[in-house]
Amino acid sequence: MAALLSWVWTLGGSSRFVEPESVTDDDETLVYGQATANLMEAYRAKTGSSDARRPLLVDDIVDALKRIQIEPSRVQVRDMLRFAAECRTTESDRRKHLTFGELCLFAVDLSAGLYDRYWTYGQKSTTFEERKERNRRRASSSVKYQVFLGGSCNPTTWRQDIVIPILKEEGVSFYNPQVETWHPDLIEIEEKAKDAAEAFFFVIDNQTRAIASMVEVAYLSASGKPIILTLIDYPETITIDGTVLEDGELQDLVRGRIFLCSLMAHRGLPVFNDIAKAARACCQVIKHNVPITSFGLKDGAQPARMAGVSVGKTLVAARETFRHCSASQTNFISTIEARLALKSLCQVDDEDDWDCYYVRIPEKKSRFSFNEFCCLAAETLLQKNNRNWFLTITEGISSSLARLFNSLLKWLQRAEVRREYSRDVFLGGSCGTTTWRKETSIPMLQGHGISFYNPQVEHWNVRFLPVEAQAKESCRLLLYVIGSNSLSVASLVEAASFIGEGRSIVLCLNNIADGTEINGVLIAGRAARDYNRGRSYTAQYANQNNVSVFESAREATQCVIARVKGRPAVERIDSAMKAMKRSIPSLPQIDEFQKQQQQQQ
Repeated sequence: MAALLSWVWTLGGSSRFVEPESVTDDDETLVYGQATANLMEAYRAKTGSSDARRPLLVDDIVDALKRIQIEPSRVQVRDMLRFAAECRTTESDRRKHLTFGELCLFAVDLSAGLYDRYWTYGQKSTTFEERKERNRRRASSSVKYQVFLGGSCNPTTWRQDIVIPILKEEGVSFYNPQVETWHPDLIEIEEKAKDAAEAFFFVIDNQTRAIASMVEVAYLSASGKPIILTLIDYPETITIDGTVLEDGELQDLVRGRIFLCSLMAHRGLPVFNDIAKAARACCQVIKHNVPITSFGLKDGAQPARMAGVSVGKTLVAARETFRHCSASQTNFISTIEARLALKSLCQVDDEDDWDCYYVRIPEKKSRFSFNEFCCLAAETLLQKNNRNWFLTITEGISSSLARLFNSLLKWLQRAEVRREYSRDVFLGGSCGTTTWRKETSIPMLQGHGISFYNPQVEHWNVRFLPVEAQAKESCRLLLYVIGSNSLSVASLVEAASFIGEGRSIVLCLNNIADGTEINGVLIAGRAARDYNRGRSYTAQYANQNNVSVFESAREATQCVIARVKGRPAVERIDSAMKAMKRSIPSLPQIDEFQKQQQQQQ
């Protein structure tokens, strides 16, 4: 509550008039009240100039918003820049920056999302306590560790050099799976350590590919496990096992990391960029029951508290309203047109509303640029929202509890609503130059009248992420084909996540043969083992959750058709697992699986 009150006060909570900074048509009027005044102070602090026309560059956006208690994620900053560029009138003005007016409207979106999500924050710790108690009951070992240290292993030393000393200093117990000599007996010990762990500490560094670790984080986080993730960005040139990675391979690894960060943000989990700070945060989670979702920039993490808040809708609506109300179709609108536009955009009905929101339009002002209109709209919306929020907060504890109860009731009602699907199958997995969709799956699905979504495009870009996410949500069943002629790190991460979520998914997994050339990159030795280990971890999670795994796209598609049509299908997990065994004979998870299969037979 104190944090919310502090934020509301910072962003226009004080009830006082603030006069506009200019009153002539020659100069832009950008401050219309307390909210835009506070934003202007933060804006000027980062641009280093009193000239409000100077654009806010991409590196300063986060710091500027942080000054008003708002911490956007990387994905949200990318969305801000994209929407801002699309709403500008000329191609030459589509650089990566924000004007003050654009910043104001993005603050509107984020601030509204902060309030809507505030009442769910307290539920995190309760859920976490339930998970801890459940894990304690499930653990059968007499030795229980509070933290499981997962992530990049050899040749990294972050466990011994950084994390373990901090955990020892704070008196937090841990299990370290990194050993000099591995033996099969460690499998059971490691699994029990995971079952009993109160938190999972993962580091995905820049010295290894860490594909299996990304798959593991995706699965565990989707399963509801408390994950504290540190991700160290790759440098421009990276050497692994004495080999400099080619651009094609590096791009695939980076794409996998982007997908993983997107999945973490979707679940409200922050991603740290400093191992020591992440270790300190982990100690707070264990010792003081601090919710993982509460960590932000000051803790060395990319915050995710507002990760589910979409940005850009207010800016797009403002642009359309501005164009609609401009009688002369110029870059300016009159004062009368501005008032009409605000009535539509902000739903302000009469002059009395202007007074109670402490918004002042200069008497001498006869026209408004789009930038000025953005500031005016932001001031109105922020003051309107803040006024409503103050009324809610001052109703007292009983009102707060009632709101919390209503929010919980709505959440339960939403959980009971059956998911509605617009398509049958999402065709995920290997893209690039692969042809399994065009040559195999699509003709088979079309032959049975089954609808599908094909995400394969010639040149993939991060801006496709929201579209693909919506398509995955709207499809009844997910088919992921990960072949031997593509690296497909992002697809492995996604598949593991969907398995953890319990989505209806069918897999086709093929290992990469040692010495295979993929997109001009030779995959041999350790590289082949790294990529195949990621596939094996995905197959292991599929086996644990009764997910069908096949060796060919045709068999997988037949299983999909049978499921959509409601007919039983032959599951062939064992054949795929045997194929994994042939490619990586030393992988402990596959050895254990085969041993179990023999005992059952």
